[in-house]
Amino acid sequence: NLNKARLTAILEAHLATGSILSITEGNKRESLAFSLRRPKIRLGASVHHSRDIAGMNEILGLDPFYVQFNKNNIIYIILNSKATTRDILAVYIDAWMSRNVKEKGKKIDGKQMVEKLSKSGWNVDQRAIQTEGFTFTPHPHAD
Repeated sequence: NLNKARLTAILEAHLATGSILSITEGNKRESLAFSLRRPKIRLGASVHHSRDIAGMNEILGLDPFYVQFNKNNIIYIILNSKATTRDILAVYIDAWMSRNVKEKGKKIDGKQMVEKLSKSGWNVDQRAIQTEGFTFTPHPHAD
């Protein structure tokens, strides 16, 4: 299963070599270090964090699978309650790429990477990546 540490090891190796780590190699390279630092990517953040962003209610009303925004050098990802594990992995990979890869040509699309991981034997359908636990459910606006 893909937790953040294992996924980070896989993404770093893929950027360096162009290949996907095997499950055995990915498990070996996974960092087991615990960090007390605040995460730079907040996956499954509360809608509360977006309260000062203009137009956020309208954006959420469009029923996207996620909303991503930067605030104070942190990437916040608000997840729709309908988002699948594959959707969550893809948006996390996209956020990780935007945070860690400056060369545009080296960035890998999250959805494409999820497919590569799946074809390499990684389980991308069972959620192991931790979120903050918040989701949103859009409510239609009354006219």
